[in-house]
Amino acid sequence: MTVSACRRAVCLLGLALAGLAQASAPVRTGDDTLPLEYTSVAAFAEELPQRKDVKRLQAQTPAGMVVLQTSKETVENDPDYTATTWVLFTAPHPLAPSVVRMRTAIGWDREHPFRRTRKIATLCEGSTAACDAVAVQARRLAAAPL
Repeated sequence: MTVSACRRAVCLLGLALAGLAQASAPVRTGDDTLPLEYTSVAAFAEELPQRKDVKRLQAQTPAGMVVLQTSKETVENDPDYTATTWVLFTAPHPLAPSVVRMRTAIGWDREHPFRRTRKIATLCEGSTAACDAVAVQARRLAAAPL
């Protein structure tokens, strides 16, 4: 193998490894600056369903998709009536592993006494394509009417 062929092979290997590193690093997107509750999708899947203030929605979902929401009591006790919904994607779902968190609140300022707001945050540990798809879904969700 010539020196230039060896350099080319090393460069290609470096690019491939960089692509893998980027795909496996968690990607956080969305307009919600509040820190996520957990740092990994695995922690969300394991710990979030165990919390007393969270209920699993009984809606029919595709395999690997779970929807959880803050309990009615938690929302009623929050001064802004903030309801939080988490959508967890685990294997075999094509968007796995990822989480989308949506917080919806009713504001109480004088100018807009009952203005609802929605904030979205995502955490994606999947491939670049899966994380791009999660980001697109989050943008659609953020743009939907309240």
